[in-house]
Amino acid sequence: MDKIRILSIDDEDNYFQQSVRRVLSSRWNYETSLTFENGLEKLRSSHFDVLLLDKDLGKQSRNGIELLPQLKSEFPQLIIIMLTYSGDFNGIIQALQHGASDYITKSDSAISDLQIRIPECLNRLSKDQRLRVFQKQVPKVRELIGLSEFVRSTNNMIQKFAGTNLPVLISGENGSGKATVAQALWNTRDDPSRPFYRIRIFESEESELMNELFLPDGAFVLAKGGDLVLEGIEFLSIKLQKILTTLISSSTFKNPITESPFRFEGRLICTTEESSERFANSDRFCKSFLDAFVGRQIHIFPLRDRIDDIHSLSLNFLSHYKFKQLSLTDSAVEYLKAQKWPGNISQLQSLLKLCATDMRTKERTSIDTPDILRCQKSSQLINHNYNISLPLRATDLNSKKFMQFTETCEKAYLQKALDLCNYDPHICSRKLGFSRSTFYRRLIKLSLPVPSQIVPNQKKKSL
Repeated sequence: MDKIRILSIDDEDNYFQQSVRRVLSSRWNYETSLTFENGLEKLRSSHFDVLLLDKDLGKQSRNGIELLPQLKSEFPQLIIIMLTYSGDFNGIIQALQHGASDYITKSDSAISDLQIRIPECLNRLSKDQRLRVFQKQVPKVRELIGLSEFVRSTNNMIQKFAGTNLPVLISGENGSGKATVAQALWNTRDDPSRPFYRIRIFESEESELMNELFLPDGAFVLAKGGDLVLEGIEFLSIKLQKILTTLISSSTFKNPITESPFRFEGRLICTTEESSERFANSDRFCKSFLDAFVGRQIHIFPLRDRIDDIHSLSLNFLSHYKFKQLSLTDSAVEYLKAQKWPGNISQLQSLLKLCATDMRTKERTSIDTPDILRCQKSSQLINHNYNISLPLRATDLNSKKFMQFTETCEKAYLQKALDLCNYDPHICSRKLGFSRSTFYRRLIKLSLPVPSQIVPNQKKKSL
């Protein structure tokens, strides 16, 4: 990977600058310019990742903050860190508002601060890069697929919100299609250049989420003119709910990070796995926050309550596998309709992907019930003797359940491996890459019977 390239524009080559150059050049590619004009020529002739810009270019009577709009207009991806001897708070806010990524005072800690903040700024920049990549990956979904009354009414609501920046709340079980509805709302504008930015709230601490949302290069800025999707608002703190309520209900409000006036020129889409009834009866939600979405809520029915859509959904999923035009027999469709689908549409899609892969080696193009049964069996990580399942909701996640799951998976795998090896510990341990002693210790730890105790006199078959 190429080294980060840094340019410093400072009209003084004093001890501080020499110390910065000595330390940073040992880690990154580092160049200096004593004038803004010379630095601008370097920026135009060669690529730089970071610019260290002195706030007070005294010898040239130039103010670094005043140069920021020109620099950001010409080099939008350039990370600009302001350096100054002054720690004036108003100057810091002004620099951030004009496009600076960070602001560091020339003090004894400045060099160590630079070594920490330069990577941090580059990481924040990668959000914008991820945004552009993600926009290219957003499926061109314009409406939900299916024949049920639910699909018809939901598609009508999607069209109702087309062309507006009104906030929308999408609720539904895990895997039911909330992201698909959000994508359909975004696609109603028919403008692929519009931002579409998603944040999964349950993965973030409150302080991290505040920065992710409200920093000058945060999500609300990146999603300007487009849609910002907050997934899992049931994990929002009351404090953040109140902040978002103010943002939704007011044309401008005070940014909680920079404390400057702020206006979000886009649409906020929130998703949750909680039902409206649980919303109303939960003390984890601010009533004013929920009231902001009145009349703009879309509830996604679970797949088990919309079986009329299963055939259409299945054919749509199968059409994505271009190597063969696949279809379903009538009995296969009826079998799929009879399932409970705890994982909803995501579970159906995963199963059909396995079926499509399985059909590669077959001459026929119709998937029948035995094909589905075979793929269902092969997709089960744990057989029916082991009472454990994958988590369905973010609230199901915890370290204890994860350890239980991994231990049960290993137990099931070793039990099956022993069965396939006719309970021969030598063959089984060799195929799994264990020493015999390690293999026996694993069996004992997982409360599995040692092979010699199961079939002490059984003649072993050679594999």
